[in-house]
Amino acid sequence: TMKVSYTVSMRAAHARLFEVVGRFRGLDGERLTLHFPAWVPGSYKIRDFSRHVQDFEAVNEAGARLEVRKREKGVWEVALAGATGATVRYRFFANDFSVRTPVLTPQMGFFQGGNILPYVEGRLEVGAEVTVEAPRGWKVALGKHHLPRRPNSFRAENYDVLADTPVLAGPLTLGRFEAGGKPHHVAFAGRGNYSLRKLLPDLKAIVECEQRFWGDVPYDEFTFMTVVGDDSTGGLEHLFSTVLEWKRWGFHERKDYRDFLCLCAHEFFHTWNVKRLLPADFMPYDYGRETYTTLLWFAEGLTNYYDEVLVLRAGLCTPEEYFEMLAKHVLKVMDAPGRLRMSLAEASFDSWIKLYQPDEQTPNTAISYYEKGQLAGLCLDLAIRRRTDHARSLDDVMRALWREFGRHRRGYTEDDVRHALVAAGGDDMAGLMRRWVNGREELPLAEHVGLAGMRLCGDGTPYDDADPFRSHGAPRRAKASIGADLGEEGGFPLVKSAREGTPAFEAGLARGDMIVAFDNLRARADTFKNRIAERPVGRRVALAVFRGSELLRVPVRLGPRAAQEYKFVQCPDATPEQKTFYERWIGRPWEKHRGDRRRGKRAEPDETPGAPDDGPP
Repeated sequence: TMKVSYTVSMRAAHARLFEVVGRFRGLDGERLTLHFPAWVPGSYKIRDFSRHVQDFEAVNEAGARLEVRKREKGVWEVALAGATGATVRYRFFANDFSVRTPVLTPQMGFFQGGNILPYVEGRLEVGAEVTVEAPRGWKVALGKHHLPRRPNSFRAENYDVLADTPVLAGPLTLGRFEAGGKPHHVAFAGRGNYSLRKLLPDLKAIVECEQRFWGDVPYDEFTFMTVVGDDSTGGLEHLFSTVLEWKRWGFHERKDYRDFLCLCAHEFFHTWNVKRLLPADFMPYDYGRETYTTLLWFAEGLTNYYDEVLVLRAGLCTPEEYFEMLAKHVLKVMDAPGRLRMSLAEASFDSWIKLYQPDEQTPNTAISYYEKGQLAGLCLDLAIRRRTDHARSLDDVMRALWREFGRHRRGYTEDDVRHALVAAGGDDMAGLMRRWVNGREELPLAEHVGLAGMRLCGDGTPYDDADPFRSHGAPRRAKASIGADLGEEGGFPLVKSAREGTPAFEAGLARGDMIVAFDNLRARADTFKNRIAERPVGRRVALAVFRGSELLRVPVRLGPRAAQEYKFVQCPDATPEQKTFYERWIGRPWEKHRGDRRRGKRAEPDETPGAPDDGPP
């Protein structure tokens, strides 16, 4: 019986090097072949972690050196020469933190098993014990419970669990709460204006809301790990934990704090949807190559829909705030012409080369299965509610798939999702899935939110499902624009991308073009859009543009500015039926949206950011 254990030392934090010792016992055959994953589940991009491995060597049980050969990228072969045990040693350079990639600095260490620990070829079922050696004074938070009487150690039943277990170490701020009879741990790395006294009750409310939603608690304990930094945000789901990244000062203002709670709700929802209820295409995981599926719109897009819905249901935001968040997703989708060129199924399939590797043409040719998937989830939910008079909803679809597939770790297919939708909402749900998921047409947002007495407007103009661009300008005086996504360099406007159909695209402007003048006047990044907006739609202007080191004159005919803001507003003449629909969907009484801030989450002036430890993780 093969036995595997790893010791991961962080003593070389100053050099950004993890020092790893792997022990393999009960071996037979001529060689031990070890593979480092090329990607990690939940992040669909080839990262080739093995490029950071150095000084790889192996010895037998007697300490004699064994021959090592690198067969291909990420694959090392150890010639056993009759040995039944081998110990490998290597160092792993880690200086690029994200929730998907490892880092080791004098301030903190982070990795997940799939980043730095290899698996034995053909033996993914073999588990392993892992022990973490951290610098003195550091605390260690594990994405799986500690081994009894073995501090900073855990056991993974197989490589899938090992690859999916994160480790966070450093001078951590720790907290704990119970929900559903299970312990939940919180670990923060880095200083910021977070307050566990405020956060823990809100996390508990989210956790309990999601436990009720699914009806099952498929873990013994759970850990929320958060790394605070200057700007980046993100999250990655795991079987028994999640890893979050948030802005250092992003816990004080209500909007920022609310968005953080939505991120927590999103990643925790994945505990069911993705980590256990997952597409059949991912069973088993192939860590060495891309694994294609057309179902990421369901895995991620519907999770995007529910994270904000569940924060609302948990009482942590108002209906008005919910619709404000929803409107921002509408803007992102409507700002991408690619929504009409790529279906949600295609976006899911192409995630490996599109979503995680965007370029200047991405908005024109692709769509995010997160953003449009969320809006498709909204329409599916409201369509089921309309067809069943609220007897069923998208909630029932999720729970039915959980009971049939997630509970038993069976992978689901597109047909399984279609059948669940039909079972909940009737035969025509199959046609809606074909149109909204496999097709490329506009989603009927206005029609469906109108069922609940809500009106979708773009820049104050009612949105028209049949011709959404009617809402892209004020009805009487449309403001002019060149239609480019602009940044700034040296005080000048810098083109980041040009959406297809805009004046900038038709004029041939491209990423990297620096606009230095228009109509013989100097262009300034801080005033350019306003100066253009003062001119009438249809006016031709002459832009002076540096493309590289060459100065060009580019004539542009101004067009109407696309909607800068979408809003959901309550219809003043909503019928009793619409108000009832609203109340059964939103779960709150129909009342005029007033921007109620009673649930505001501000750190009190006398609170110290980064509170003292509340208990061990």
